[in-house]
Amino acid sequence: MLQLAKVDIDTALLEYLNRHIVRRVERGDLLHPRMLEFRNELIVGFPENEVVSGQDMAVEQGVR
Repeated sequence: MLQLAKVDIDTALLEYLNRHIVRRVERGDLLHPRMLEFRNELIVGFPENEVVSGQDMAVEQGVR
């Protein structure tokens, strides 16, 4: 994720939030509404609301 952050910080943040949310849901934890709000704001900020996973972005940029 550090390599991805060097390419695109917004995509890296979104990838982190997605993974964090999945882990918390799998454990049955509560999700803070502001975390979900922040994730949604990141998604809205992408061109044409196109969401790419961090892995896709890393491949496009040649980051391993």
